[in-house]
Amino acid sequence: QETPFEGSGTAENPYLNGTAEDLVRLSELSDTDAAYAAAYYLMTADLDMSGVTLKPIGLVNHFSGSLDGGGHKITNLTINKADTEHTGLISFLERGTLKNLGIESGTVTGGNKTGALAGRTMYAKLLNCYSKAEVAGGNDTGGLVGMYNNSDMENCYVWGSVTGGVSVGGLAGGANRSIDAGYP
Repeated sequence: QETPFEGSGTAENPYLNGTAEDLVRLSELSDTDAAYAAAYYLMTADLDMSGVTLKPIGLVNHFSGSLDGGGHKITNLTINKADTEHTGLISFLERGTLKNLGIESGTVTGGNKTGALAGRTMYAKLLNCYSKAEVAGGNDTGGLVGMYNNSDMENCYVWGSVTGGVSVGGLAGGANRSIDAGYP
């Protein structure tokens, strides 16, 4: 069976994501086929999302795979789901990993549980990530994660504005676990 990405989606041979179209495809496929929401991905280039309004990855099937930014960044990210809970680059990161990725610019607008990287995490890992995007949401809105549950975050920072309702924070809007120091 032919896959829409280079690679096989495993830890040893992740799907390669090098274009804005690849990121849009990941967003679409993660909702229609749970196997894509559980796969491994590696970004191979900086992505300019100008002119694209991205739907959060894993809006239907929670994302439990791994998205490794490879040290690359996303610019001009636009996610506009004002009435949608769990809004971010990844809607709901459950038992998955997001690492080595920066959002250099953009706007993320959502409902409750909104963050630039993830609307909500559960038993997830965020490593070596940052966001300079503007984030606006309802309750539990954060610069990186809206609702941070039982997850690990290391070496991450935010350098953008965050606005919302109740429980608004720089790294996370709401959290039930401590967060290690992000950026000295």
